[in-house]
Amino acid sequence: MNGNTNIGTCTEDETFNAFGYEAQKNYEELGDTKTDGYYFFERFKMSLYKTKKLSRETKIKDLNGKELLAIDVFSKVISHLSEDFYEKLSKQKTGISSDDVLWLITVPAIWSDAAKQFMREAANKVDDTVALEPFPVGQKYIVADLGGGTADLAVHEILEDHNLREIARSDGDAYGGILVDEAFQEFISDFFGRNVVQRLLETQTDAYMEILKSFEVKKRAFRSDTLSIILNMPYVAFRDAIEACEVSYDDAIREANAKCTGKAEYMRDGKFKITAEIMKGFFNKAVDGIVKFIQQMRSNDELGMINTVLMVGGFSESKYVQERIENDIPGVRLVIPTDPSLAVLKGAVLFGKHPQAITERIARFSYGFSIARPFEEGIDPEELKVTQNGMVLCNEVFNKLITRGGILKKRQLYFGVVRYNVNTDTPLTVLLSSLLPIESQVYKSTKVDPKYTTAEEECEELGKLTIHPPPTRWPFDSEILQGIIVFESELKAIAINVETKQIYLANLDCL
Repeated sequence: MNGNTNIGTCTEDETFNAFGYEAQKNYEELGDTKTDGYYFFERFKMSLYKTKKLSRETKIKDLNGKELLAIDVFSKVISHLSEDFYEKLSKQKTGISSDDVLWLITVPAIWSDAAKQFMREAANKVDDTVALEPFPVGQKYIVADLGGGTADLAVHEILEDHNLREIARSDGDAYGGILVDEAFQEFISDFFGRNVVQRLLETQTDAYMEILKSFEVKKRAFRSDTLSIILNMPYVAFRDAIEACEVSYDDAIREANAKCTGKAEYMRDGKFKITAEIMKGFFNKAVDGIVKFIQQMRSNDELGMINTVLMVGGFSESKYVQERIENDIPGVRLVIPTDPSLAVLKGAVLFGKHPQAITERIARFSYGFSIARPFEEGIDPEELKVTQNGMVLCNEVFNKLITRGGILKKRQLYFGVVRYNVNTDTPLTVLLSSLLPIESQVYKSTKVDPKYTTAEEECEELGKLTIHPPPTRWPFDSEILQGIIVFESELKAIAINVETKQIYLANLDCL
């Protein structure tokens, strides 16, 4: 408890409210007329040093001169730090219990023995027994990767060897933190006027960026019980931007405040106050979408009820997002790493070192080769009809090897066998088709069961396999094995000439 963090608040009934900068923020937001029901203690650690006759009955004064027992104030702070520590450990699923923790409280060397004993007794008043368990084998949990732009969800299961497999996934949507930023920017444009904000952006970009940085800090700290937020808005920059639009600064601010009475207020000292309800509105679109995704996964009968959600990504750091998920989805338990924004990067590093840790994934697309087969009248499109060797064929048929949503196992080969026939329609086609290589085209589709490799079937070509003929040229009838191999983080196409056993490999270009 050093420096400016040595601040705490509690209510009139002496229940703990907040500590550190959060306590300072909460107290400021109460305003001058609403602080009577609260105690606000600032830099109270030094009171132990300054008190000449320290005892268990020693009281300390808050900012307004109200008194509480010093030992109660200190024990409440230590209790808060302990609870916060164990809560973070619990969300990280570290497997550490309270029996594994040794608490050390440092005190200044110049403190008296009485002060040291005081701190020891204050700490002993705290009950910090908490039990933590690691994920057990068979545990299923939802991974919610909440970034700035998108929200991506997947379901993992812990295996016997403590590796994991992906058993379900959602493609996610644009429900990232940027939606909150956009809603805020839209609000200040409506409040101050679009021309004013545009002028500020164009002529004083640094000031505008400082506003966004200030909002980012408030966005991460915002909670369900926050009364309001106060942003530092550059007074001079706004005044210049307003006056550049040939509008009186005083009149513009007066009209803006009147228009948003009870919602927001711009004060003459450059502070911009926004109510909690408006702030919550900034989050609604993103959080509603995230909650909907999680609920859809939990309602999947094939997966069973999943109560644990591992939150990673920068947007996961938002206290309000965490609280909304817990409140909107009864029974859900959140697991949050110490630094969610770095969790994805750390996971990539670990995966690079131990790629075997993830044994199965869920296919995001359907994959297959383009082939020709006998034409089905009344079913196949006429524009895909071709004739070869006296047979009526349907071209550009999607020969599916992997189904979207199916399980992909590492190093597994998904294959099919196709026949290649030399084109005997003319002497020239015989010569060319027996000497030239075969090109096998690989496609992906967002559909579960695409019929053709066309744009209407939401297909996209990923690459081609070039299969060269045997030294003696292609026989009139050949068998070709076409397949796709699943690697750690990519797919490769393979073709094998069944007769010669010649193998051809190709990387799939997904860009």
